Amino acid sequence: MIISRIQGGLGNQMFQYAMGRALSYLNNEKYFLDISGLERHVEGHLDRGFMLNNFETTAFIASSKKLQIFKNGSFWNSILTKPKMHIKQLVFEEIPDKQSHFKNAHLIVKPYTYIFYPDILEKKNGDIYLDGYWQSYKYFNSIISVLKSDFQFKIKLSTEAQKMANKIQSCLSISIHFRRTDYLNTDFGKKFFKNISETYYEKALKIFESKYDKISLFVFSDDIEWCKANFTYNHETIFITSKNPVEDLYLMSCCKHNIIANSTFSWWAAWLNNNPDKTVISPSKWFQNVEDDNMDDLLPEEWIKID
Repeated sequence: MIISRIQGGLGNQMFQYAMGRALSYLNNEKYFLDISGLERHVEGHLDRGFMLNNFETTAFIASSKKLQIFKNGSFWNSILTKPKMHIKQLVFEEIPDKQSHFKNAHLIVKPYTYIFYPDILEKKNGDIYLDGYWQSYKYFNSIISVLKSDFQFKIKLSTEAQKMANKIQSCLSISIHFRRTDYLNTDFGKKFFKNISETYYEKALKIFESKYDKISLFVFSDDIEWCKANFTYNHETIFITSKNPVEDLYLMSCCKHNIIANSTFSWWAAWLNNNPDKTVISPSKWFQNVEDDNMDDLLPEEWIKID
């Protein structure tokens, strides 16, 4: 059995699901999601609730009873009492605990970096609890078709969103994502996330302008009024004013090409984009004040990375 702890916003939840789905698929194990942590507020993060139910996902929700059985062991308790920084450095440990009902169980906690740990995907015996963000495409690169099926949207689009989807599909559409609210207004965001400058977006647009005579820009943001006041280019520009993040993700993924922010939300929109000739542009660096700011495991090789 594989259990993934689900935390954070939609993009983070998708990475956590994708990692656990890959491990359950490769090990031929049942897959469960622990969503109990979504009830607790995490400082510096927005509270968004469980959002994976908007897709055709195949995992089960782990019951409180099942989770309690897993967490009854003394090893688990020792992990929870360790200093937070120690937990961040714990990549893999077995649980040699006869008290637990889950024999040969494992706990895997990954540091808060985008580094890929291939050993985690090796065949393991016993139950596994995954606690981490797992933000690397390399964890699930071997099951792309499986995830594409799991991440099919099952929402019914609003009338306005359907009109926008039709518009996006009828032109040479480029999504542009600005992430601002929590990055600029929380201590956590201001400390760790790089403020992506307007120069980045200008460079990205020049790449498309060198290829195409006519493009249409679709702007997505958690601060769309700021975008309307500050983003002006000589191209058809449509500002997406939806308040539904799942609809936004869908519409962004429908665009022919993507200019993403340093955000897992627009990362997934670009990854889900099924245009075989898509161009995806990403900031080359996402963080500040982070020792291991290595993007090689997060950003697919074919994506264009610019400052």
